[in-house]
Order: sequence, then C-alpha cells, then structure tokens
Amino acid sequence: MALLAAQSVDLALVDLRMPRHDGLEVLRSIRLDAHLAHIPVVLLTVHADAGNTIEAMKLGAFDPLAKPIGRADIVDVLRRVLPADTPSPCTSSDAQANAQPMIGASRTMRTVQKLIGIAASSDATVLIPGETGTGKELVARAVVG
Repeated sequence: MALLAAQSVDLALVDLRMPRHDGLEVLRSIRLDAHLAHIPVVLLTVHADAGNTIEAMKLGAFDPLAKPIGRADIVDVLRRVLPADTPSPCTSSDAQANAQPMIGASRTMRTVQKLIGIAASSDATVLIPGETGTGKELVARAVVG
C-alpha cells in the first residue's frame, strides 16, 4: 500500500493469497483510499472459487484471473484495462457466510461469477432466467448478499 501511495501506478496485479496480506483486503484498502481508488486492480489466484470471484467483482476488481496465467491472458487484460479511464465501482460488502457455494471452475462458470459480482455492485434490476435446477436461487442470493 505504501508503494501504491508513493508512486504513480496504472494497474495493480494483486495475489489473493500472500504471506502477510489477503488480496481481498488489499483490494478493499485500495478502493477505500481516495487517492488510490482509481487504480484498476486485477486479482490473481490459484484458489479461484465463486465466493472470492464474486467478492472481488463487488469490490471493483477489473478481472480476477486464475493461475497459472499465460502471457496471452496478461496481454489481454492489459489491452482491456489500460485504455479505460473509468474507475472501478467502489462498494463494500460482507462475505456470503450463509450462502451455498457455487460449484464449477470452468471458464464459463468464472464468467458467470464475474457477472454476478458486477450485478451485485450495481443498483440495477436483475432478471435471472433458466430452467428448474440450474441454480437461479444461488445466483439471486449471491447478487443480493
């Protein structure tokens, strides 16, 4: 955090699990600091799950990435984030203590989890269509929670 405050930073790549810090706490600190809140944050994790992906998106992470991360993934994120001048949304929320976990780590499920986080951080009305048994209630709890 001291390094971010002392230097001009265009993008922060933050690991979810670090020796002395939790990546979500670092992301929260960045979003709550008026001088740092504009910095796009990409959360990196080998422990990708629905809970931390949704929480990261609620906190305004640009795009959580699951390790191992290839050069193409990093180049893709840099191309998408660096031209953008709009700050990430700043919201605060508690972890979903009572919610059932969403299962799945495929690219498609990670996209769904990111969209849930974006929807949860907005005031928009959300319609969740789908057949019986597809997890609409889990998604609704995650959006509201």
